Amino acid sequence: METDPVITLDVGGTLFRTRRSTLCTSDDTYFSKMFSGKFAEGTGTDAHDTPIFIDRDGELFSSILYFLRTGFLPAKILADQAALEDLNREADYFGIEALSINIRNSTYPPPLW
Repeated sequence: METDPVITLDVGGTLFRTRRSTLCTSDDTYFSKMFSGKFAEGTGTDAHDTPIFIDRDGELFSSILYFLRTGFLPAKILADQAALEDLNREADYFGIEALSINIRNSTYPPPLW
């Protein structure tokens, strides 16, 4: 079995493929718990496996995945305060504290949340 398999996610109807290590860059997140081996859910790791469905916004998830891959917020979202607020809610949902901190540090004026 591959030590760092490619995972297929279906987030709100949009398919994403990424490595497990990308999703598990931080401990104590939605994904680190999902792939800890404690759950018998599908792994999403091969062509015959059903993608793991996550009932969240696929467009926002692309920004989350960008952050997990690079450590940066996508430039396209920085000028959109409403999108940053939405992204912060998603970061909270997924337990990605580093993303929440990055969002709060990148906004001016300071957000209300």
